[in-house]
Amino acid sequence: MTKRSYFTKAIAAGAALLLLTSCASGAGDKEADAGSGERTLRLAHFMEPSHPHETCGMTELNTQLEGSGLKVETYPSSQLGGQTEALEQVYTGNLDMSINGSAFVGTYHEDFNVFGLGYLFKGPEEMMAFYETEKFTSVLEEVYESSGMRVFPGWYYGTRHVTSNRPVSTPADLKGLKLRVPDAPAFIETLKAMGATPTPMALDELYMGLQQRTVDAQENPTPVIDTMKLYEVQDNLTLTGHMVDGLHIVVAGKVWESLTEEQQAALSNAIAVAGDAAMECVIEQEDAYIEEFRAGDDIAVNEIDTTEFASLVQEHFSKGFPFSDLYTEILESQK
Repeated sequence: MTKRSYFTKAIAAGAALLLLTSCASGAGDKEADAGSGERTLRLAHFMEPSHPHETCGMTELNTQLEGSGLKVETYPSSQLGGQTEALEQVYTGNLDMSINGSAFVGTYHEDFNVFGLGYLFKGPEEMMAFYETEKFTSVLEEVYESSGMRVFPGWYYGTRHVTSNRPVSTPADLKGLKLRVPDAPAFIETLKAMGATPTPMALDELYMGLQQRTVDAQENPTPVIDTMKLYEVQDNLTLTGHMVDGLHIVVAGKVWESLTEEQQAALSNAIAVAGDAAMECVIEQEDAYIEEFRAGDDIAVNEIDTTEFASLVQEHFSKGFPFSDLYTEILESQK
């Protein structure tokens, strides 16, 4: 299967499933909550309640929304389904909001996949700077026009690293390792290019999957590695830094269009301010967890030269994909 057809087939499969659910009734309610004068928007995500996107980001979001007539009620830990299911519900109007990685938004607009590919951004600052460019803004508008969903610039989720039971220093060390990834083509292609055997698995199944050796390794930002206690079932943390990851708040089209202009502005501003708060907390936790891991005996921290990994991944995505030109353009802009 060609690179182009791999992504296209995944998108087509998602679209087919959506057609089966598109006739469902909507969740967006224009009525304010009875007696409160405030409208509550339901937001689903897959992170633990202790994750900084919840404790820092969502707390700040509601603080910023005070006086707007809006508030956001969150459903963490995949209570309303994983990323794929939650985003489907937003698309069909059965859920107000969700938080999703670029690879999942890419199911609805192919170019969006590029923002979730490996070794694209040098760091969170470069990623956030790109979110402010006209190029990125134009892609957001394309997503809105093609899907009806209003997608916002991402909140920094973390820099993703590999954990495993055997030490990893080069792509050769990943050969034969069944490495858990989210079920999205961007992740699968990135880890395949790095040398691993990517194995899609839901996040809530990961701990048991590692414990029972269904998979040998996984990749995630350090706050996730800590909050899910993956150090209990993995011996090595290798700082591959293979993906600077952002998660995007997505609002159902019918919900967005039902808001007044003032409420749209208030929600947009709240998401931006809360994203800055979440990023500050994530970076603080990343640094703290790495130091904690180094100081303890739970998991060995391996610092490596990532040049070979980066070269393989960048060469892989720089040609043959519908978004290869955009991928290369973003890489060149950071030189």
